Amino acid sequence: MADYLVGSAVVDATPDPADVAAGRVPLAGYVARTGPATSIAAALTTRALVVDDAAGGVVALVTLDVCAVEHSSTDGIRARVGAATGVPPEAVLVTVTHTHSAPVTRPFPVFSDAAAVPDPAYLARLADGAVDAVARAFADRRPARLFLGRGVSAIGFDRHRVGGLHDDVLDVLQAVDDDTGDTIAVVFLHGCHPVSEPDLSVVSPDFPGPARDGVEAVFGGDALFVQGFAGTVDPRAGIDVGGQLAADVGAVLAGPLVRLRGPVRVAARTVDLTMRPPPSRAAVQDLRDRLVGELDLQSAAAGRWCDLVLAGAAAEEVRTELVTVRIGSGPGAWRLCACSHEVVGDWAAPVRASWDESLVSLAGYTGGVDCYLPTAAILAEAPDEEFPLHASYEGCTSFLYYGLATRFAASVDAELLGAVDRLDGHIRRAAGGAVADGDGAVVLVRVPDGAAAGALSAPTVPPAWTALPGDLDGRPVVVRAVNGALAAFARGADGALLHAWQSGPERVWTPWTPLGGELLGDVTALVALDGRLAVLARGADGGLLLAAQTAPLAGWAGWVPLIGGAGGDPVAAVTAGGEVVVAARAPGGPVLALVLPPGLDGGAAWEEVLPGPAGPPVLAPDGAGGAVLGAVGEDGALVTARYDGSGGWSAPVPTGGLLTGRLALAVAPDGAVTAVARGRDDVLHVARAASGAARWGPWSPLGGPVTGDPELVVVATGAVWVIATGPDGSVTVMTVPARVRGPRRSTRWTPP
Repeated sequence: MADYLVGSAVVDATPDPADVAAGRVPLAGYVARTGPATSIAAALTTRALVVDDAAGGVVALVTLDVCAVEHSSTDGIRARVGAATGVPPEAVLVTVTHTHSAPVTRPFPVFSDAAAVPDPAYLARLADGAVDAVARAFADRRPARLFLGRGVSAIGFDRHRVGGLHDDVLDVLQAVDDDTGDTIAVVFLHGCHPVSEPDLSVVSPDFPGPARDGVEAVFGGDALFVQGFAGTVDPRAGIDVGGQLAADVGAVLAGPLVRLRGPVRVAARTVDLTMRPPPSRAAVQDLRDRLVGELDLQSAAAGRWCDLVLAGAAAEEVRTELVTVRIGSGPGAWRLCACSHEVVGDWAAPVRASWDESLVSLAGYTGGVDCYLPTAAILAEAPDEEFPLHASYEGCTSFLYYGLATRFAASVDAELLGAVDRLDGHIRRAAGGAVADGDGAVVLVRVPDGAAAGALSAPTVPPAWTALPGDLDGRPVVVRAVNGALAAFARGADGALLHAWQSGPERVWTPWTPLGGELLGDVTALVALDGRLAVLARGADGGLLLAAQTAPLAGWAGWVPLIGGAGGDPVAAVTAGGEVVVAARAPGGPVLALVLPPGLDGGAAWEEVLPGPAGPPVLAPDGAGGAVLGAVGEDGALVTARYDGSGGWSAPVPTGGLLTGRLALAVAPDGAVTAVARGRDDVLHVARAASGAARWGPWSPLGGPVTGDPELVVVATGAVWVIATGPDGSVTVMTVPARVRGPRRSTRWTPP
């Protein structure tokens, strides 16, 4: 059975041979290149892939065989694609292979006069070809299955530091025609500079060209190469780079592949990364004077840079785009993170660690290429007083060659990773949190302009909604303070913690109040044994942070670092004895846990409790002094473990199921544990275990469809309510009966 509609297309992008013969095609990529192209070694192409989930989710990927483009070019392409096909412009990813042997397609005024102004006729043809390729791919959509494989490739090395590590991950996406079994397309993603072409005077796609040819010869269909985080990676000498990469792709496709199933979701964001103050005019003039008479290529380029800055024509800020694509559901879903500019390989590990999925692919050179994107550590190698001439190319001199007046500030790590994490909030669709309220419950839901609190007296009675407007980027959570008032928390768009609460005898919600911090991911809130409210979150460095009230119902102390982060967002549960059990998913999938003492102080260490790969964990106190920890494994089965309240954990208990997303657990007063999760059919399923969660009953359907992960509430009557969001954003409420025999009727309410 087909999971998606997929189409692909290839369009020629080779410059006119007559223009090449006449010397009218300057090439981009090398400052050492002294003349235009003299011949065409191999054709350039523009390639497109469209993936449609047939339920409103669609993404279009476009790859251009050029070195770099400006954002204005890709903006125009996306707008025209949207008009021609209906694909939302933000769901059109335009990326370049970064070949250094293609026509100039963005200004490089520091290189030479010929590279300062791209040929408008070739730019127009390139844009027309991109729109045509997507339109053809869109028209070519047919029922298909998607498979993803992961391997490694050793074609590159870290050029920035001798013997340094680089991201050798090779991800391969294969689209197969559901009717014929033929390959529609193969997309392979890897980070390495296309600079293996030895002749600087020829037009060539460099190694991506023969790599694509090799893949197509074996598997058929259209092959697309997507450039990864290649800013610090060059190809190894003495090897057939394209042939080796094609062989590596074949090895991945011959190994185990994951079939993707589930929706296509895309989110995009423009990030304003802070730039350092540019050098003073006097400093630039002094450098210009010192360069007079210098004849080497770097000095000539530096002189042109000085002229550019002194003329006020050098940019002092850049636009950075982030796009994340998620195809499929649950821990086995595929995530693509695409970013503008020449992203250095050092970003690969921290960006991958930002998400719970184990399959996270990376694409640089997307949307626009205005500069290198180094980490703070690489930037720190070059003192400000030595800008723009320093041995650190990626951290310093490269900004000169792109014609920028300055470079990124030291805050780039926190800003970029924070933006990556906040971007993910636009893809998640879930009820934010829920808490029992007498015989009913209160649910907190994130809405486009903030959050909404809904008071539910019964599943069949419309809730009373209260709008909580604010600039939220994280999932809101809610707890009940010792005075009975509710308190809500969420991460704001600036990365700081936001707090709102019910005030006065009428329990009126206050506006969101910032509590500071530079946070990543979603937060978790709890009520400590002494009545203080506390929040746990990931800091900008990934470490676990704690913020707590100084006393019950009092003010808040600042953020306190507790321990290095496990990798994923923390969850917590308070045991009957007051211990705080914390869990998070580590990179690669295992779930780690630690236990804090009732006073929230003292040391603690992470330990592996559930094997990986697993999805986001969830915790619930078991009513007997311990807690139950659960997660959905990559195979879709539930696995749980129990903390005994004395420092020990039980062995993991597998429970089966074909589940996806984040699990929800609730423990009744008698200790019985209820688990609810979304199935791969987008229907909620429930299973129960007696006290201790040592033995689980079978999974039974509750109802659907839902697209958000569920929340569970045990109301005063002992009944378990399930709250989730539907495909249209409405809130679904249903009760879990004492004995589950089949799908339950659910009630949907739309938040304001």
